[in-house]
Amino acid sequence: MTPQELRAALADEIRDDPADLGYAAFVNDSPGRVRELLNEPARAVMPATRFVTALTVLAEVGPAGATALRNIERFAGAEPAENEPIEMIGLRDSAYFAMGPVRTTGIDIGHPTTQLLLDALVAIAVITQEQADGLKGMAVQPCSRFALLTGRINAHVDEETVRAAIALIGG
Repeated sequence: MTPQELRAALADEIRDDPADLGYAAFVNDSPGRVRELLNEPARAVMPATRFVTALTVLAEVGPAGATALRNIERFAGAEPAENEPIEMIGLRDSAYFAMGPVRTTGIDIGHPTTQLLLDALVAIAVITQEQADGLKGMAVQPCSRFALLTGRINAHVDEETVRAAIALIGG
């Protein structure tokens, strides 16, 4: 997102106030308070980087998570069928390499590629949508409205940027 796109998105957030935080009351006289509201943690949630092991999956998702990991492991370990499309082989190889670290050092369950892998495994019936949702849910973390806006879990906005966004609303 370019700085101009960010300011425009921030202006939309402040003007539309989709989470009903009451920005309008502070726009003219207290842009610093608008900044505080935008940066307050736990105003929203988003998937973010989180390394989890198989034991963490079992603890947080339960048997459905363990079954999902077992099904992914079986899929990853199976020999490709004759004339299997290259895309399927690539998916099988991706699952294979994901399954090794999940047992010991962990896998980044919040990484977009991991989330896409889970979607692909649902599409070919290796795991269920419910199992994928359980695994993906492990990556969902509380964040600020600004972090949600930028897509970066630890993002914070400064007052100067808030003032620039407010100027866009007025002009």
